[in-house]
Order: sequence, then structure tokens, then C-alpha cells
Amino acid sequence: MLNRLSVNSLLQSAIALMAFFVVVMLAQRSWDSYERLASTSKMITVADASRFAFTSMHSLRTDRASTFRELKNQGTIQPSVVTYIQKIRDVELPALQRAVDLAETIDFPDKQVLLPELRQLIKSFLALETESWAAFSKPPAERRESLSKDYMDVATRLLETLDKTSSRMFASVKFSDPAIDQLIGMKEIAWIVRNYGGEASLLISNSMVVGQLPPDGPQKYAANVGGTVAAARLRRWPTRRANISARSTPRCATRCSPPCVTARSRR
Repeated sequence: MLNRLSVNSLLQSAIALMAFFVVVMLAQRSWDSYERLASTSKMITVADASRFAFTSMHSLRTDRASTFRELKNQGTIQPSVVTYIQKIRDVELPALQRAVDLAETIDFPDKQVLLPELRQLIKSFLALETESWAAFSKPPAERRESLSKDYMDVATRLLETLDKTSSRMFASVKFSDPAIDQLIGMKEIAWIVRNYGGEASLLISNSMVVGQLPPDGPQKYAANVGGTVAAARLRRWPTRRANISARSTPRCATRCSPPCVTARSRR
């Protein structure tokens, strides 16, 4: 049968076959590049959302404590305190909104539950912020009695939900890149230290406002300052870091420069 084929036909068939395999290889590489681009874009979005979430949570903790104290204050708010709280909220609210907007653009576990809850809490929090501004200039007798408690409760729930959302977003890109994993993990450690240190400070400041320490106050303060509570979360970090290094180091990086990558992943 081959004897019946001309040389020209054989050459054309060979060229067509080679062209087919070249196209397949290029298509595979293009798809791999597209997947890497999509993964990188998502990691960048998660990193940005995490950064804005951290900024808003840090400011929200300060706002929560300061507003609670001032609402419990027997006098009207001082101009210097107004300026102080205004600066906090000027940072807090844009960062909070930006974090939620970025979270809307990516997929992560429990998104359908967390985002609606987060938006509802933000709506309630903004209403309480508006009410608190008006209450600052009123005498204590004219302020809504439960305003300070409502502000504290909603701000606390907002903090917790924002923290959960940030953690879920991180989980959606975990093990995609070892450097990103460790950087976001370091951010989590920073928040643990900030959060539990703030809880200890809040316990003292709130007790000074109401005039007494809760019965379990000394134990809670010791747990936060002494690190009993935070240590339980921080203790998981070495194992997490080891898992990141073991599972996430790209094979190409290991193949290209084994000594460097190995040393870097074990630090």
C-alpha cells in the first residue's frame, strides 16, 4: 500500500502530523499558563483582601473600645476625642468596604453564608456609628440606654465574621505558593497577638468605665496576657509551616535549584 503513495503525499502527511503534535503541545502550555495566571490573580486578590481586612479589624478594635468608653462617659465628648475617633473611622470604613468588595470577586469556602452575614453586620454597624455620633453630644440621660452594649456586640460579631472570612479566603489559595502561604500565615500570627493583647486591654478599660472587674476578669486577663489562649492557636503554626513547605514547593523550583529551595523551605 505504501508503494502506491507518492513521496509528496508522504511528506505532506508527515508535516501535518508534526504540525498536529506541535499545536497540541502549544495548546497544553497555553492552558498551563492560563491556569497559573488565574491562580496568581486569585492569590493577589486574596492578599489584597486580607490586607484590607487586617487594617479594618485593627481599627475596628480601637473604635469599639473608644466608642464604648465615650458612650459610658458622664459628660459630652471632648473635641480631641472626636478627632481621634474620626481618624480611626476614616481608615476603618474604607478598608472594611474594600475587603468585602474584593471578597465578592473570588470563590472561597462558606462564601454564600459569610458574605451576606458580613454585609448585614456592616449595615447594622454603620447605623450604630451614625447614632453614636449624635449620642456623643448628648447628656447621658438622653442617650439610648442600650447603645453602648449594642455597639460593642455588633462590633464584636463583625470582627469575628471578618476574621472567619479572611481565614476562609486564605484557605482557598493555601498550598498554591509557599511564599504567599507563609506571608499570609505571618499576618495571621500578627492578628492573634493584636487580638488577644487587645482583649486584655479591653477588659481593663471596660472595667474602669463600669467601675468593677468581672468575677472571671483576673483569669481572662492572665489567659490573654500570659498567652494561654493565644498560645493554643500559635502552637499550630510550626506544623502548618512545615506542611506548607512540604506540600507547596513547586517541583520546577526544586528541580532547578535544590539547595536554595530546600534551605529556604526549612527556615
